[in-house]
Amino acid sequence: MSATGALLSALSSHVAKTWDGRGLTATVDRPVRAYLHAHTAGLPVTATTLHLVWVASGAGLLAFSFLTGAFGARLTWILWGAATTVMVWSGTAGPARQVAAGLAVIGWGIASIAGLRGLVLRPELSHNVTVNNNSD
Repeated sequence: MSATGALLSALSSHVAKTWDGRGLTATVDRPVRAYLHAHTAGLPVTATTLHLVWVASGAGLLAFSFLTGAFGARLTWILWGAATTVMVWSGTAGPARQVAAGLAVIGWGIASIAGLRGLVLRPELSHNVTVNNNSD
């Protein structure tokens, strides 16, 4: 096996572990699931359904923000990321709490590069300035 083949094999193995519920994804996903399970008592919907809605709404908001650049979609995307971080913080026990929340912020921040592309935080100054120097 070539060096490139070995590298690709190791990378695919790492990616598989990351996405199979044991890696970085689980660091964010498990606390969100735990939070939803702990806070859905008495609701007429299951925590599993709410988790599906949570994931789908995040994906939809990211896509809508990327495709349209709409202010409402971008604002809701920001709130979705903040709420996810709070759920990760709350759903992670002990000293791992800060690391898990930090990973949630980093993941959300990387996704925000696409969702918030072209966002201008300060108004542009107009170059069409008319000066009246008449001193009548």
